Amino acid sequence: MRRQTNLRYRGVIKQANLGITMSVLQTTEYRRKAAPEVGKNRFGSVLHRLREAGGWSLRDLAKMADVPASSLSHYERGLQMPRRDVLQRLGDRMGVPADLLIWLTFPEPVFRKDSPPFVKDVERIMMDQVEVFVQALREEREERESKR
Repeated sequence: MRRQTNLRYRGVIKQANLGITMSVLQTTEYRRKAAPEVGKNRFGSVLHRLREAGGWSLRDLAKMADVPASSLSHYERGLQMPRRDVLQRLGDRMGVPADLLIWLTFPEPVFRKDSPPFVKDVERIMMDQVEVFVQALREEREERESKR
């Protein structure tokens, strides 16, 4: 009798664990779907481009900015957003203004027909600035590699 109870109890635990696992997976999937709405994908893709342009691995940049590598990976994949102090450290270590990184965390603007022209100009100018820093990091990396 006791053994049957234990088996039933274990079955309930397995079902409960499966339910918890499913809810975690659903939450993760929801975060992935919601990421473009909160600017996470834009930030993550730019962070990834900046990191690669600088020639740093995830671990290198994580060590430089005093951030866990797993968190940095989550930032790049759009699963998590960094706090402002982390943005500041990342910007300082990469040589990119923290203001630019903070701007990237905001949602991408949705342009309408009645949007003022300066709104589109600001978006274009900021993305041009990203390109400037990507190019500067590439040149800096090439210079470092040529000195070796």
